[in-house]
Amino acid sequence: MNNRNQLLTGLIQVAVYSVLLLCTLMIPGIELLTVFFLPIPFLLFTSRYGWKPGSIFALITVFFTTVLFSIITVPFSLVAVLTGTMLGESIHQKRGPYESWARGSVGSILGIMLGFLFIQSAFSIHIVEEIRQAIHESIQTSEEMLTSFGLDASEANMDLVLEQMLYVIDLLPVVFAVIGILLAFLAQWLGYKIIYVSEKRKLTFPPFRQFRLPVSVVWFYFIGIVLMWIVTEKSGMLYQAAINISNLAGFLVILQGLSFIFFYTHTKKLSKAIPVITIVFSVLFPFIGLYLIRILGIIDLGFGLRDRITDEKKK
Repeated sequence: MNNRNQLLTGLIQVAVYSVLLLCTLMIPGIELLTVFFLPIPFLLFTSRYGWKPGSIFALITVFFTTVLFSIITVPFSLVAVLTGTMLGESIHQKRGPYESWARGSVGSILGIMLGFLFIQSAFSIHIVEEIRQAIHESIQTSEEMLTSFGLDASEANMDLVLEQMLYVIDLLPVVFAVIGILLAFLAQWLGYKIIYVSEKRKLTFPPFRQFRLPVSVVWFYFIGIVLMWIVTEKSGMLYQAAINISNLAGFLVILQGLSFIFFYTHTKKLSKAIPVITIVFSVLFPFIGLYLIRILGIIDLGFGLRDRITDEKKK
């Protein structure tokens, strides 16, 4: 009976994933929404039956959809399978929400990287070179437009803009990591909601104010910053590693800083509008807002700021 239930559940999830994948491929713009739902069938199946049946189900689903649609679905499936299976296994093992998120993020990032490599090898598309060429063409077009309007487009200014835009290419690993972290979070959140509706199991994230990172994140951040100062060869692997480590750790520290603001507001019983205003300000003025939040996150992690506040409250 159990095997029959697994088979029936698997067939339903294959059908659901196939429909989601078809919508992603055929309806322009909807992929911005469906990409967060693609891991859900794998998450639900693995959370119920474990990683071994989940892995078999994933392989069958990928094979079926690749034959049914085309090889172009493989990158989508890699991300969906690794994200959903990692999240599902964590839920199956009754891991905490943040540990599940971390595992799902690893799976998502790995899936994105494998999908990136698959596109380059299977379709002979050099994505980095395509991005670099698009940036050069964009700069050239902008320069021509400025000239046509009678505006001065000095070579020094255009070179500076070009250098800043090409900097994004160096940060591709960080971009992959941030996308993977966000994808895993949203897929996990959606999975929790669906599990509650279908199985009446209440799985939730703890309040964001309880979000805490290990202190080692600060050390990684400072190591990356120091390496950026020391290494002079900007095209070398060490410098590339340094800027990616510092930027990824900086992103995580910003999350820590935001978490502290929520914690402080709750502990001191201040207005709930304060965190909202902080987020809005950071979106409108990112260079100031995110910089200050990052400093706050470093202080919180490095000096145990919230532990001190908690101890003072107990006294």
